[in-house]
Amino acid sequence: MAYVLTGGNLLVFDVTNPASPALLGSRDLSGQASHISAAGSFAYVADEDLLVFDCNDPSSPHLRGSYSTPSSAIDVFVSGPLAYVADFWSGLWVLRYKMPLARTNRWTRYR
Repeated sequence: MAYVLTGGNLLVFDVTNPASPALLGSRDLSGQASHISAAGSFAYVADEDLLVFDCNDPSSPHLRGSYSTPSSAIDVFVSGPLAYVADFWSGLWVLRYKMPLARTNRWTRYR
């Protein structure tokens, strides 16, 4: 799978054949999505808040969780259970997430 941000959309592609990627699904985003990081079938999007999309069904990515930073999340990188989130005014946030994610936050903040 490949996850791509374009305009106000999250796109999910099957890249099994790199010469001919196939669009599997998409999701409209409400904010100003700037960066994305993937871990397994989850896409983590910096879109003012940190948004976590479950793409187990790539035809219909759905929001599994979110985290609001003080101003605006502008970048994200995920490694293992940690999400490194750059916030516009307050700098780097290191968040540990617990699965399964729900709409209510299950995050521990390290800073």
